[in-house]
Amino acid sequence: MHIELNKDVLYIIDTLKRHGHRADAVGGCVRDFLMGKPPFDIDITTSASPDEMKRIFADERTVETGIKHGTLTVVLHGTPYEVTTYRVDGEYADHRHPDEVIFTETLSEDLARRDFTVNAMCYSPDHGLTDLYGGREDLERGIIRAVGEAAKRFTEDALRILRGLRFSSTLGFEIEEKTAAAMRGCAHLLSFVSAERVLVEWRKLLGGKDARRILTQFSEVLAVAIPALSEIPVEDLPPLDDLNAEERMLLLFALLPKEVAAVRFEECALALRSDKASIRRGTEILSHLHDADLGTDESLSYLLHDLGEGGARAALSIRVRLRLCAPSRLVALEKWIEKRPCTALSDLAVDGKALAALGYRGRAIGDALQELLFAVMSGKVENRPDALLSYLGAVK
Repeated sequence: MHIELNKDVLYIIDTLKRHGHRADAVGGCVRDFLMGKPPFDIDITTSASPDEMKRIFADERTVETGIKHGTLTVVLHGTPYEVTTYRVDGEYADHRHPDEVIFTETLSEDLARRDFTVNAMCYSPDHGLTDLYGGREDLERGIIRAVGEAAKRFTEDALRILRGLRFSSTLGFEIEEKTAAAMRGCAHLLSFVSAERVLVEWRKLLGGKDARRILTQFSEVLAVAIPALSEIPVEDLPPLDDLNAEERMLLLFALLPKEVAAVRFEECALALRSDKASIRRGTEILSHLHDADLGTDESLSYLLHDLGEGGARAALSIRVRLRLCAPSRLVALEKWIEKRPCTALSDLAVDGKALAALGYRGRAIGDALQELLFAVMSGKVENRPDALLSYLGAVK
């Protein structure tokens, strides 16, 4: 078989070959190539030692951040390529990182340490596809299967459990029976994974096409890494089609009683070290899910005012999934947005300077502008300078 590698990757492989070393593209990029998808990045594995790589690529721009683990990053035309020496990992005392890395000249030993068969393949033009663990067959069957003994792989590095669930979700693959059993048996080790790494895998998992299946089938595993999930009735989760990862996360918490949904979400997001903007946005959306009336243009204006366009769409999308409103309200929201309604102070046809010219000063300017905004949103006055100033004169 033939995989079309780009010129930079071929240059790295050929350069190492000229110096007597084998090199192959390896891991996820090979998986993606075989699936007909463009890879996110391309990693290279080689028989050359770190010191040999540094000498071979001395004339290129390189980064040595991973050199003690055998990785030299070669930067060509602005693109980084990680080139890593064949290695065998030592013991994993913390169930995350090997205590030591032992370099080897044997490709088979390097591939044996990898997580899943679909990620344990490599390719080079000279040697073609090297697939020692049936990765290509598992790709064709749509299977996520651990390399070697699954429990050993997950005991070494518990993050592999979340990675496997993420791959199953994003690729739409089933998890092989023994691998799934080992995930459940080793789930307690997820407590060793940092919140930051959990958050990265969690967001990718939620964005996958099979996220609902993973959430329902492996809820007890995920709950070890994300304890809040133990409170959520995931069996009640409606279809997730057309919802993005953020909306799916919020929909999960919307299954909780409305009195605690926003609070539990905030607690969970803080524990996962999510960014403040995402936390604030999520709590605001959840707080508006059970608004009594969203059946009028006026109510949609207030929703846009409070949440913005993206937040309003998310809130209504979740309400539709929970059968709290009809899908027609989403259509109505889009039509209302097209009319560019006045829902923010910046949308008003007058500004602070106009009010200052009328004698308003300091805080009174902001209060007056806010009053005008709500008057426009409620339909009491049209958003025209003359109408707005006239309205102010009448209520002053």
